[in-house]
Amino acid sequence: MDRLEFRHVRAFLSVAQHLHFARAAEALDMAPPALTRQIQEAERLLGVRLFHRSRRAVTLSAAGEAYLGEASAAFEHLRRGRELAA
Repeated sequence: MDRLEFRHVRAFLSVAQHLHFARAAEALDMAPPALTRQIQEAERLLGVRLFHRSRRAVTLSAAGEAYLGEASAAFEHLRRGRELAA
């Protein structure tokens, strides 16, 4: 896979919202290891770390903070487009 996909953006936004991988995975109705793989793929494709991870916390990196606004706007545009098409 050579490009970022919708599923990567959705996974990123969920982790950014919850700042917890297990809760983000639950919100997306997926297994935590699958969510972790999607975030790792997104980071590889973007060439940056989106999150700082420790045993106790998940926080957005500087790159993650910068990406959050654009990813949120793109996701919202797709959502509105789907509503308009329906």
